[in-house]
Amino acid sequence: MFGSNGQVGTHDVAVTAGPTLVVGRKGSIGEIHLSAGPCFPIDTTYFADDFAVCPIGFMGWLLRYLPLRSLNRATAIPGLNRQDAYDLDFMLPPLAEQRRIVAKLDTLSARTARARTDLDRIPALAARYKQVLIAQAFSGHLSETVPPLKPVGGVVALLDQGWSPRCGDSPASSGEWGVIKTTAIQPMAFDGHANKRLQPHMNPRPEIELLVGDVLITRAGPRNRVGISCAIRQTSPRLMLCDKAYRLKVKATEILPDYLAIMLNSPQALAEIECMKTGISDSGLNLTQSKLLALELPVPCLAEQTRLTKRLEAAFTEIDRLAAEAAAARRLLDRLDQAILAKAFRGELVPQNPADEPASVLLARIKAARPGAPTGARRGHKAKAACAT
Repeated sequence: MFGSNGQVGTHDVAVTAGPTLVVGRKGSIGEIHLSAGPCFPIDTTYFADDFAVCPIGFMGWLLRYLPLRSLNRATAIPGLNRQDAYDLDFMLPPLAEQRRIVAKLDTLSARTARARTDLDRIPALAARYKQVLIAQAFSGHLSETVPPLKPVGGVVALLDQGWSPRCGDSPASSGEWGVIKTTAIQPMAFDGHANKRLQPHMNPRPEIELLVGDVLITRAGPRNRVGISCAIRQTSPRLMLCDKAYRLKVKATEILPDYLAIMLNSPQALAEIECMKTGISDSGLNLTQSKLLALELPVPCLAEQTRLTKRLEAAFTEIDRLAAEAAAARRLLDRLDQAILAKAFRGELVPQNPADEPASVLLARIKAARPGAPTGARRGHKAKAACAT
C-alpha cells in the first residue's frame, strides 16, 4: 500500500495492473513513488499504471519536473487537484528521444545519489574525528608527558545549579531577564538564544546570571541529554542558569574553562559520566554533584592546557570548515537535480535525431487512444479492513 509519503503497509489485493507511479494527493503533494509491480495506492494519492504510449521512466521524471507541489489550493492540509495537474503544459519529445532522456537522467541521478550519500556521511565523520582528537589529548598522546589525573572537585571553585520558574514562551528581549533551556547547552557549544523570558512579576536571581568563562553541564533529563557540557565564550546579559544544569566556576590557577569543557566532552569522560547517571527510566535520569566532582580528568600545567586547547580548536575549525563546505555541496546537489531536469525537458540534455518518429505522430496516437480529456482516470483507493499493516 502506498500513501503520499511512500509505502505504508501491505494489502492482499492489488488495485493497479502493473508497475505504477504513485503521486501524493494530500499532505505531501507531488511526491512521486515507483512501485515495480501491482500495488494498492490509498485515497491520499493519485496513480498511473498505463504506459502504453510513454515509458514509465519518462513519466516518472516528467512528474518530478512538473511543479506539482506549487499547485496547492487547500488552506489546511495541502491538496493537489487533478485537473490542475492536467492543465500543466510540457514539450513532448519523440519516443526515441524520451528513451535517451531516461537513460541519461538515470545515469546522472545515480551519480548524484552516490555523491549525496558520501556528503551525508560527512557530519558523522567530522564529529568522530573531533572525538578521536579529544581522546588523544585526554590520553596524553598530544603531550610530551602524560598529565596527572585530578578530580573535577579539585579544579573548580564553585558548582551550583539554577532555577526553573514558570517563564513566558518567548525568549527574553534586550534588557529582560531570561532563563536558559537545557538545549542552550550543546557539546562544546553554547546557544544563548535558547531561553525563556522571566515573567515581569518575578524577581531575577543575579547570583545565577551566566558569565563568560562559566562551564555548564546538563544534570537531569532524558539519557541522551544528561552530561552535555560546554564553556561559555559569549553570552547576553541577564541570562540565568536553569535548574536542570550545573555551572562550574574554575580555579584560575588550576584549569582553563575551555580545556575543562573539552575534557568533559572526551570519550573517556563521557563513558564515565554515562555510568554515573541514575534513575528508573531513560526518560528521566540524573547526574549528582558528588559523582561529577569525583570525575577524574587529566590536568597538565596551564601552559600545556593553553597549547592543547589552541591546537584542538584549530583542528576543530578546519573540520567545521570542511563540514560546512560539504553541507553547501549537498544543497547544491538538490539544485543540480532540478537544473538537470529542466534541461532535459527543454530538449537540451540529449542530442536530437531528425530520423526519430516526430512527436506529432506520437501525440496523434495518444489522442486516438484517449479521445478527449482523461476524465476516467482513477484516484487512489481507501484501504479496506482486509489490509495487513
